[in-house]
Amino acid sequence: MSRKKKILVVVGAGASIELGMPSVRCINNLFVQWAKDDYSLASNEYDNLYSFFVREIERYKKDHLEEHLRTPTNFEEALYVMYLLPAFFLNGVYTSSIGAFLSGRKLPDIRRLGRHQIADSYVLGSLASYLIELLLHEFRERCQKVECNYKDQLDKWKGFLSSLDNDFEIAIVSLNYDNLVYQALPSLNTGFDPVTGLFKSETIFYRKNWRCLLHLHGSVHFDIFNGLKWIDDLSKAYNPYSGGARGISDRHTQEGGVFPVTEIVIGYGKLYQLQGQPFRTYHAELDRLVHECEGVLFLGYGFSDEHLNSAFSGYHDNRRPPVVVIDYAEGDTMTTSRSCPNALSSAIQAIRIFGVEPTSMQWSGNNYPARVEKLKEINAFESSNDPNTPLSIWYGGMQKACCNYQKIANILGL
Repeated sequence: MSRKKKILVVVGAGASIELGMPSVRCINNLFVQWAKDDYSLASNEYDNLYSFFVREIERYKKDHLEEHLRTPTNFEEALYVMYLLPAFFLNGVYTSSIGAFLSGRKLPDIRRLGRHQIADSYVLGSLASYLIELLLHEFRERCQKVECNYKDQLDKWKGFLSSLDNDFEIAIVSLNYDNLVYQALPSLNTGFDPVTGLFKSETIFYRKNWRCLLHLHGSVHFDIFNGLKWIDDLSKAYNPYSGGARGISDRHTQEGGVFPVTEIVIGYGKLYQLQGQPFRTYHAELDRLVHECEGVLFLGYGFSDEHLNSAFSGYHDNRRPPVVVIDYAEGDTMTTSRSCPNALSSAIQAIRIFGVEPTSMQWSGNNYPARVEKLKEINAFESSNDPNTPLSIWYGGMQKACCNYQKIANILGL
């Protein structure tokens, strides 16, 4: 019996949207809704502190950046500003020396718990923690309902991952908080003891086979209410609406930033948040997975996390394993071979990270049409014709990819 090829699978948020998990835009809207409840502005009860941050960031971009350089402000960007702002305020022993040159502007007062409050570094940390708690609860609720609400889609997803697991030796790095991978492949090694629920790094480092599931940014199954544990039954995990409030500790950096210590890594500045377990072990193991894999499959990943992208630097220097990117694009999106700004951002990033020449991207030996609609219609990949940089990009979305598993497996070298 021949040895199975080792395939590294990287799962991003785009793989979960068709299964009912919230998109970036949806999370931003949820944050606005939740912030209205406890963090309304004192000057306007219909406005809130989170929305204030988003507006000010967008105003700053409009005033100081050319239009083609502006990116939509997302919730991770807004949270990161909240994490960093304490460095610009007097903050006791954590006062940052950056204050010798820069100072923070006064923030609008808020009304919280029926009282007028000054928006200081404590309020910023409290708001960030509050939003994170509610978001984690939201994901847990959706994960428990996906079997009922998205059964057909979930069955396709499970079938796709099961086929991968049968045909290859797979290691999965998930950047998502949801448990959709775990629902499909519950036998994957997560590093958590199945009896005690405690994390043991040696379970990852000294495992006897390659199969594993690393939740690099945390999981709905993580619970730090009574010390970090894996909670299999999501209905028993901490519920912020239960009335049993818990205190969340903070990690103060030497640079003056304040990052909440929670079950999930969220917001920019993720390297600061990867210092605790199990994140530190997962991040260390990532380098070995990249080094040992014989192909990599990206599912719905936008290539926006530099700490992950950097692990693939020099990936094609000494070997030529295939790279497959599964994503979704509207039909009028331009192909990467045209080097057009309207190309899919994740595709452009993949080309940059893996050192692929855009003009090498073709379809069945021919130059691609200008737009991806033809490729989606016939379920085809945009692929590099350079054997030194094998890269294939799928624009039809995750669910359609599930129905075309064999094409993906063939590219990976089944």
